Amino acid sequence: MQEFNQERFRQQVREILKGYKSSYDQLVKPVEDEIIKRINNGDNVSTAVSGALADTSFFAVTKKSITDAMYLSACAGYGILPNLIANPSEDKIREKLLSESWTGDKMNLSERLHGTKKVVKQRIVDTISSAMRKTKPVKEMARDLYDGYNSGKGVINKADLPEYLKSLRFEALKAARGDKKMTLPLEKAIGLAEYNIEKLTSRELKAAYKAILDAAKKFQAEALIKSTKVALEEKTRYYAERIARTESVRAWFDGFIAENQDDPDVWGYKWVLSGKHHLVGFDQCDLCANMNVGFGKGIYPKSKVPSIPRHPHCMCMLEIVYEWEVDKNSKFDANKAREYIDSLDKNKKVSLFGRGSTREHDKDWDWQKHLKDWDGFGQPKSRLAPIEIELKGNEYKEYKESEIYEMADAMNEIAGQYAQNISKWSGKLNITDGGYQAKMWNCSISLRFQACNHLILHEMLHARSVSYYDKKTYGYHNKIEEASVQLLNQEISKNKKILIIDSDYDDNAEILRKINRIAKLYESDLDFATALFNIPLPKRLEWLEDKVYENMMQAGNFEDYQNVNELINHFA
Repeated sequence: MQEFNQERFRQQVREILKGYKSSYDQLVKPVEDEIIKRINNGDNVSTAVSGALADTSFFAVTKKSITDAMYLSACAGYGILPNLIANPSEDKIREKLLSESWTGDKMNLSERLHGTKKVVKQRIVDTISSAMRKTKPVKEMARDLYDGYNSGKGVINKADLPEYLKSLRFEALKAARGDKKMTLPLEKAIGLAEYNIEKLTSRELKAAYKAILDAAKKFQAEALIKSTKVALEEKTRYYAERIARTESVRAWFDGFIAENQDDPDVWGYKWVLSGKHHLVGFDQCDLCANMNVGFGKGIYPKSKVPSIPRHPHCMCMLEIVYEWEVDKNSKFDANKAREYIDSLDKNKKVSLFGRGSTREHDKDWDWQKHLKDWDGFGQPKSRLAPIEIELKGNEYKEYKESEIYEMADAMNEIAGQYAQNISKWSGKLNITDGGYQAKMWNCSISLRFQACNHLILHEMLHARSVSYYDKKTYGYHNKIEEASVQLLNQEISKNKKILIIDSDYDDNAEILRKINRIAKLYESDLDFATALFNIPLPKRLEWLEDKVYENMMQAGNFEDYQNVNELINHFA
């Protein structure tokens, strides 16, 4: 099975969602300020919230932020850098992600987001209104205390004052939900009055009551600020992030399926649990990862795969299973999943099927009919599969200097996904109309205005290989260097949908590909090319000789070993 870099997947999605959270943080502050300003100017809560959401275009900006996260996730799943995708293709991808549904309710993202507007607004209104209702008695008690004394009517006796202040303190703590930091200024004013009740003159007592009233007003203002932040930065954020996370994972899956589903070498997929899945309760993801329908735990032919994600916040993914990794005599049998289901304890069965629906001893019991929200096994469909993705810089033609720098940055980033060495490229390009294209010994790269991604990627790989040595070393090992760089360039280009153009080094790259095929060093040419390239240049040919000897001589394949040795000698 293809090695699944789960941490890389999680990091990709984590960084994308981190960017979404950052954009959300920047969005909510103006909304909070506008709500508070409107309420302080006399608007009721509902009017203030509606006006603030409209004036700041909250829902439109949220929709764009979620769409941005989905677009980046789809690119990550497809294995393409977003900045390489040409504008027409980017527009098509975004439109597909917004307009086409993937959920059982057939609701697309645009409809889902539109439907949440009323819910989100009401949550904000309810949160702020609740806080204001709870702080109102505090302010009223403080005002009654001050106004009663100031008017000479309804003055609270000194004997009753301690109990009154105690009630005021209780109401404040209740309104602040025990947040003593929030009630501290009011607490200090109440405490000072309590301590000096017998000592205070009438004028001083009036001043103490005024201090309590002022503190109560500040307390109510602080409660408004806090409740607005809670409404937008906690409750509404959670709702928005749940949509962004779930839709981003699905978009990653769309890109992944678009990339792999039609590959003839891909037989199917293996379900891979999220690294943090153990932190949540037992659910359908555990079932998908552990049931055996005929090919091993969690392994499914690509025509019968459970859909992803299984639930909100789901971070599970699929791992590629190749044709040569599967027993062709095995057959799909959904009923074999009963072996795993029957092994579960009662609580886990209840979490999957609900109470009273698990007839353990009935052999004819169809688990698929009783599994909650189960949509069966099927051929995964990508919303992006019909799109022919066009990349910037794929065409061999004349480009502007700024475009070539952009292409160079993208190819350098791609090279870094496969090369272990840090790039020695200085970041400078020498671009001319008719010069030669090469990695220079001063660590800059010489290019022509007529260029393309494939040519630039070749030089970016050199910057992570021969650039660590001198001209003399290159002279000794130039054949294996150019061949291994070009082989990896070709294999990366196939994987990343970069247009491959002919090169003087193609024949030698084909010799390496033939060596791998005959000697059976690696299952894929990309794995072989990556391993070979990452061997230090002075030891690269020796490593290849040893690898071939180890594989072929142990298998007793002497005749083929001689033939492969002749191919290797081509690089000596």
